[in-house]
Formats: sequence, C-alpha cells, structure tokens
Amino acid sequence: MKRLYPSRLTKRFLYLTTIIIFIPLLIIFILAATSSRDIIKNQTENQAIQVTRVMSDKTSDLFNLKIQLLENIVENQAGETRKLEGVLTNLVVNDPFFKRIQIVNDEKERIVYKAPFIETDSKLNSAEAELYAELKWRRSSFVADSIKKMNGEPTLLIIVPFQADEAAEVEGGLIAYVSLVYLQKYFKQNVIGDLGHSFLFNHEGKVLFDTDDFSKSGSLLNEYPFTREAFLDRTGVYRGELWGEESLVAYNPVDRLPFYTATSIPLTEANAVIDSLKDILWKGFILIFLAALTLLIFGIRWIIKPIKALTQQAASYAKGGEWFVPVLEKEDEIKTLSSTMKYMAESLKSHERQLQLILESFPFGVFAINPEGFISSMNTTAGDLLNIQKENTIGKSVSVLPLSFRNHFEQCKHVSRKFDGLEDDFTFENESGKKVIKQSSSPLLDEKDQVIGVLITFWDVTKVRQLETHIQRSEQLVAIGQMTAGLAHEVKNPLGTVQLASDLIASEIKEIVVAKESDDASVEIISEAAKDIQDEIQRLDHLVRRFLQFSRENKKDESVFNMKTVAAETLQLLSHQFRKKQIHATLDADGEDYLVKGDRNQMIQALINLFINSIEAVSHQGQIIVSMERTNSDTIEIEIKDDGIGIPQQKIKRIFNPFFSTKQEGTGLGLWITHDIISSHNGHIEVESEMGEGTSFLISLKKHKEGDHNAKNNLVS
Repeated sequence: MKRLYPSRLTKRFLYLTTIIIFIPLLIIFILAATSSRDIIKNQTENQAIQVTRVMSDKTSDLFNLKIQLLENIVENQAGETRKLEGVLTNLVVNDPFFKRIQIVNDEKERIVYKAPFIETDSKLNSAEAELYAELKWRRSSFVADSIKKMNGEPTLLIIVPFQADEAAEVEGGLIAYVSLVYLQKYFKQNVIGDLGHSFLFNHEGKVLFDTDDFSKSGSLLNEYPFTREAFLDRTGVYRGELWGEESLVAYNPVDRLPFYTATSIPLTEANAVIDSLKDILWKGFILIFLAALTLLIFGIRWIIKPIKALTQQAASYAKGGEWFVPVLEKEDEIKTLSSTMKYMAESLKSHERQLQLILESFPFGVFAINPEGFISSMNTTAGDLLNIQKENTIGKSVSVLPLSFRNHFEQCKHVSRKFDGLEDDFTFENESGKKVIKQSSSPLLDEKDQVIGVLITFWDVTKVRQLETHIQRSEQLVAIGQMTAGLAHEVKNPLGTVQLASDLIASEIKEIVVAKESDDASVEIISEAAKDIQDEIQRLDHLVRRFLQFSRENKKDESVFNMKTVAAETLQLLSHQFRKKQIHATLDADGEDYLVKGDRNQMIQALINLFINSIEAVSHQGQIIVSMERTNSDTIEIEIKDDGIGIPQQKIKRIFNPFFSTKQEGTGLGLWITHDIISSHNGHIEVESEMGEGTSFLISLKKHKEGDHNAKNNLVS
C-alpha cells in the first residue's frame, strides 16, 4: 500500500485530482458548443438556400406563365386588331402583374395602342426601339435584362413578337411592362424569420425590388462579393455586411431569365438559436464547475496553504529578507522541501555575496547582459564611469547604454567558444565632460557552449590616450625639427630675393607717381599688388621662422586683438580667390568685440589655412560661413563651415597630423600648423564632416577679460 501511496502529499494530490473534473467538463462544453454551432449554422444556410431556390423557381414559373399567356393571346387574336386590344385591356385591368401593354406596328414601328383604353400613334422611345430591334432578330419572346425607368420606378418588360409562324419575320409585337410592386407583394412571404427579406437583382447588380423596402429598388450591389458569384450562375451563401447590417445572404440564378433571387436575414437573428444554446450550455457548465470548486476549496488547506507559505518565504528571501521556516505539524514532502530550500537559499546567498564582493573589487566597470538584452548585473565602478545609478539600470534594456555597448552585445550574443571577444575605444560625453572609454566584450557560455549572456568590461583611458597623443606629437615634432633648419635656409634665401624685388617695384612705382604725378588707376592697382606681395612675403618669412620653433622655443609676439576684425581681414585678403570660384563667404557675428590675447599674425595664418582648405573643398559657386558666439563668459566659439565634398570618417582623426593630406598636391602641413597655433593659444580645434554635405571646423579660444588694465594699452584692432 505504501508503494502505491508513498506519502500523505501524494495521497492528497491523487484525491484532489479525482475531485477536479472541470477540465473534462470544459472540453465537453467546447465540443458541444462547437458542434451545435456548426450544425445550426449549416441548417440556417441550407434553409436560406432553399428559400431562394423556391423564389427562383416561382419567379421562373411566373414569367414563363405570363409569356405563354401573351403568346396565346397574340396567336388567338391574329389579324383581329380590335379584339386584341380588348383582350389586352381586360388583361391589364384584371391582372396586377402587368402595368401596361403596348402594341407595336411593324410597318411604322410606332405604338398604335396602349392597354388599357389608349389608342395612339406615338414613336417608340430609345429603350423600346432597342428592345424591338432585338425582338426582330430574336424572333421569339424574351424578358428585358436591364432596368428601364418609368415615372422614376424600375420596370421589367416582356416582349412578344407577331409572326405567321416561328420562323417567319416579325410583323409587330407586344411590349408588356411588369409591375414590380406586384412582384414585391407576391414574394412578401418568401423570407426567413421576422427580420428577413428577399430581393431580385439583375446582371448589372441593380436591385429590381426588395420585399422589405421598395425604396431600395435601383440600388447597386456590385460592392458585395456575392453578386460576382451569382453572375457566374452559382448558388451560395454570403456572410457579411449588406446595407449597413451584418447579414446572411443566400443567392441563386433564375433559370433562363436575366436576373437573380436572394434572401437575407440579419446575423443577430440567424445566430439567435446558437446564442440560446450556448447560454444553456454555459449555465450547466458553471453549475458543475461551482460544485467542483466548492469541493476543491475544502482541500486548499491540505496542499495549497503550506505551499503558499513556502512560496512567500522564497519571494521574501529573493528580495533580501531573512529565511524563516514555519513549524509544520505533519511530516511530509512539504516540510522536507522547506528545509532543503532553506539550505540552498543560504548557500546561494553566501556565494552571491562572495561574487558581488569580487565584482565590486574590480577597478573597472562591468556589465552582465542576458541573451534577451536586459542588464542583469553591474558594479559601482560602471555606474561612476557612466554617471548612472545601479538601481535605475539593472533590469533595464541594453538600449539605455551608449551605442558602443549595444553594438558589442549584438556581435557577441550569437558566437561560439572560439570567439576571442571584442575590444575598442569610444568617446562618452555627459555633464562631467568627455571621456575616452576602452571596452572589452566577450560572450558568457555555459557548459554546452551556449550563449547565456554577454560580459562587457570597460575603463577610462582618457589620460592614457592624451599621453599617447602627446608622445606621438612630440615624436613628430622631433622629426620636423631635424628638417626645419635646412628648410629655413633653402626658403629664406629666395624669400630675401623676392623681398628685394618687391621693395624695388614699390620704390619704382612711387618714383613714377611722383615724377609724372599720375593718378592712373592701373598704377594704383600695381602699387596695391606690390604691397600685398610684401605683406605675404613677411607672413611667409614668419611661417618659415615658425618651423624653427619645433627645435627651439620661440616666444610669441603677444597682443590683445579682436578675432572678428582678424576674421574680416583674412576674408578680405582671400577675396580674389573667393571671386575666382564665385564662392559666397560671409561673417556672422554680433556687434560686440571678441577679444583674444596672443600672436595676431599666427592667428591670421591659422585662419588662412582653414579658409584655403574650405576653398579647395567647395565647388564653383559654393558657400563658406564664418560664425562667432560666446558660449559662456570665458570662451569664444568660432565655426568655419563650408558646403564642400566633405572628409571621409576614417581620415578625420588624422587631418591634424603633419604631412597628412587628402590632396595629391598638398604638403599636409597647413592644418597641422593651424592645430599647433590654436593649441599654443590655449585653444581647442575640432572638425565635423559628412561626405557630400560639407565640413565644419570648431575653434574654442579663451576670451581675454576686458577688465584687464593692460588690454586697452595693448589692443590691436
């Protein structure tokens, strides 16, 4: 017996399983409801099809009977016009099927009599003329297959020929107008249910009449799918919207007649029986379910209550609470399970505490991300580096982290044990400033080499990268210093010759002006050109001397100057190059002064290098915009923006390196010198570029305080 029932908990489980029978009941209910619904649904559809078939047969029989009646009258009264008129008049008066009947004379093709009681000699209207023409080639009776309007009311027509025999030529005929009002009343009882209605429609999709609402006559049904099926002479059922109401519609073609019958019933009425049956089944199921539930409630205290208490313990412990074990009166599996869970929980908590201490002791940030992309754990260092809180991050999606972390996660989550991991740098910026972060990522694999998460470690390498950059630039400067001495001698000698020549030209021009007292405009232009040559030679000579600064320190010629004025002068100096390419260069700055302390000539040289770089980048009729603003009380921001070809992203980090150039004819020194000049003025220069959109150089300079008592004495406009 103990083998069959190993413990009290097992006996409770078996006992409760016997009691709980609502699942089989539910299955029985679903099967009964489904099968009953399908049976009733099929019965309703079959009934609707039967009704519309009966209507089709009645319509066919009715029209065939009336056609045969008219043919008999024509045959019996052949040649006796007066008798024919009298018979037709009597027929229209006594048979509500006919609205009127017209006699057509073939010789004149005119109407000679309209029953009842109207002798006339009138022309056929266009519709009647078409039907009569059709009669002449048909040589047999037929029903018109389109709606003709008479006094705004749709009408059907029966056309019967006058012939000596069936093969003879048509010698005239009857055009009988059928009363649709009569047809509506005739088929009034041919419906399903209290809310059902039937209607007749032609091959154009127009309603001839509706047993419920005659105003629907003439309305189009082509938007409803069942008309297309009916036009193919098919019988069927359509469930869907009809005239703004969800309906069941059965349709059927009328044998050898150009229209179709249909009967409709609202789905609410069609489904009423199904709903009623379903309601009865539901009530029965609920009663049985309540009875089973009542028995189950008595068993809750046997199993559910102790299990619930154990679950509450586990939930409390998972949130950091203390583990407690309630005293159970009975020795069974639940008490054993509770003791085992306590031991496991305490062991897990000890291991978790140890792992957390190890994680927190790491000198770098750590993120653990599960395969679904949610952050499962992180250490305090990670929060400090990214300025985020652990409690606001753990459990959140990886999308809350910078893009570089997300990219690493996507690349690592589907790899194998052979994958060596990823490692790269990225720039992170927040309220505390910019940081260069180095990150290393690798997948977390279980014993089956299945990815169970991604581990990302990262640390701040800003100072390391700055030191590396400084060392690299120092090495470059040493190399440049070795060549500057020879370069200075090679360049300065020709510069001296050119300087003497330009001085001589300027002197000769002055003597010509003094001797001849000439005010010719060309002389003035030559004089200005000579002056420009002298200025540029001086600036070039100064540039050569700048090379020597890389081998020995050279003190700048410092003064306080207005950057707005310097930018305007530099633009004016390069105006002829702007005009050559029809470049539109503008300076956007407010009326205040932008005072900077430093070497004015060096700053002009830096701007010239940047402007020349933009001139070479933009196309014909391009645009260069120079804008200045104060971002705060201590900093001046200068932006030089062009709409040129742009700089590839892989080359942006190298454009300030010496001898690096994107142009074949470039020396690669212009932007390097510019960077050195800005840096020597305690400034900073950055570049942003997008291929095909243009390039922006962003210069940040320390503003000279206007309160300095030396500023006014040393100011250079």
